[in-house]
Amino acid sequence: MKKKKYHILIVDDETGIRESMKMLLEDDYHVSDFSNPAEALESFDHEKYHLVFLDISMPKMNGIEFLKKLREKGSDILVIMLTATKTIKTAVQCMKLGAYDYITKPYSIEEILEVTEKSIKDYEERQKHYIKNSPRNDFESFYTPTHPQKVIGKETTLSDIFKKIKKISKTDSTILLTGESGTGKEVIARAIHDESTRNKKPFFAVHLSAIPEKLIESELFGHLKGSFTGADKDHIGFIEAADGGTLFLDEIGDIPLSVQVKLLRTIQEKEYRKVGSHSSIKVNIRFIAATNKDLMIEVQKKRFREDLYYRLNVIPIHIAPLRCRKEDIPELVSYFSKLISNKLYVEPIPFSEEVIDIFKQYQWPGNIRELQNTVENMTLMNDLETIEKDLIPRTIVEVINEEQEKDIFVRTDTLQLEEHVSLKEKEIITNALSISRGLITEAAEKLGTTRRILKYKMDKLGINQKIFKKGTYAKSTNSKI
Repeated sequence: MKKKKYHILIVDDETGIRESMKMLLEDDYHVSDFSNPAEALESFDHEKYHLVFLDISMPKMNGIEFLKKLREKGSDILVIMLTATKTIKTAVQCMKLGAYDYITKPYSIEEILEVTEKSIKDYEERQKHYIKNSPRNDFESFYTPTHPQKVIGKETTLSDIFKKIKKISKTDSTILLTGESGTGKEVIARAIHDESTRNKKPFFAVHLSAIPEKLIESELFGHLKGSFTGADKDHIGFIEAADGGTLFLDEIGDIPLSVQVKLLRTIQEKEYRKVGSHSSIKVNIRFIAATNKDLMIEVQKKRFREDLYYRLNVIPIHIAPLRCRKEDIPELVSYFSKLISNKLYVEPIPFSEEVIDIFKQYQWPGNIRELQNTVENMTLMNDLETIEKDLIPRTIVEVINEEQEKDIFVRTDTLQLEEHVSLKEKEIITNALSISRGLITEAAEKLGTTRRILKYKMDKLGINQKIFKKGTYAKSTNSKI
């Protein structure tokens, strides 16, 4: 007997519709159906579905309201809308809320089977691509756009960022979020959207590194039917879907140069063209971009357009890695523990103080995402009332032990190579700043580097620009650079 791998949900108040569709599909799929939309929504708490057929016209809660609530619950499931009146307005409204497709009643057997097969195939392709390319395959991801999460640290290490968010959220200026992978850039982007006057409009997150390069332009701008091989119907892109709201472009450094030109025009002119179209469409979007790359270096290497960089970098926000935010670890652990326990329908299990202390010793190269996975792993493996240190993954313990041994070995009365290099670098930079009287751009030119890189090194080495401007730094201006 063929195993029914996929679970399909039908939500329609007409008994005849549900029964006929169930008969068509139940030979190959596990099928559930509801006449009551509220009950169907509740079922998502304990059932996993792969595809939903959703009627638009239902009493008490129509299909548009259902789809909106479904997205608010955090589900990104494929949804096929069933409509008796196929209008452009309805289609756009459905697509903006993330519907995959829609079909018109009365439908044919072939139409239902075809759209089901196509949807499941697309789901399988997305899963393959997701697993291969996306770093976001962890449990109830802290970074998934359809799962808005509480931002941890805004009362401590992120307080300055949230003061800035309060100021900028009411504007439409573009924002560039920088920071290592896993630091929570998407969470910050959503917080900006939620604080803004656009918070009733859509928020879409596009993870550019997870989209094949050939499809990025189509996914962003949409395309017309017949514009390229395989374009068998018109496609609404993220820019059209996000109209009125916020579009978050993650890993912007991975966008092809050819698409960068088109994106620049869209940001500047507030209009775009679909692939295959010669007419422009006006759009009202707040753009937020994010990257873990140094875009200035990408500009120097001709991999990123300088004009696009400056257009995106109107308001820069840097998010510190977890190793620089260790005071946030206890709250993050508590939050993720509750998140996982709620998913398992059990009471949260506390982590011992010893575990928290060890967590603070670790550098967390994977940042918050790695911490979440660790908390999940230890929670699932625990059988006691408190989670103790013996459940800490061996890889973390080994790294901490190696670092401790290294510290003992290298601590001598003589300076190590790295310290010598830092001292020499500091001497060269302070000399250049003294000659330029604190003008960073001029000092950068003398040193053959960029202002951005020089400022980064100054911050890293603890060099204060103000002392050179005041003339309090005594250094011979006859020194050679």
